[in-house]
Amino acid sequence: MITSLKFENFRNFKELAIGPLARINLITGGSNIGKTNVLEGLYLLFSKDQAQISRLVSVFRSNISGLMNQPSPDDVPTFWQSLFHDCRLDQAVKISANTD
Repeated sequence: MITSLKFENFRNFKELAIGPLARINLITGGSNIGKTNVLEGLYLLFSKDQAQISRLVSVFRSNISGLMNQPSPDDVPTFWQSLFHDCRLDQAVKISANTD
């Protein structure tokens, strides 16, 4: 069971710690605050191979399904760039979980 989560430089989270977690947890809140980002982070953390990670584009965000390998202008981030906080590729994304 996951007892806590920590996100650093991931999507809209510069730093976010969530815990303590129980067997059942609800994620609630308004639009565009990061609920889906938490789920995507969990998906990335527990994905077993590159093929699984590549499917992230269509798992949670059907409206960006074509962005993964699509070139874009400098002012529009690609899907992979959008995983980094403020699209800052020079700051590593870190996602971790404690379990019992």
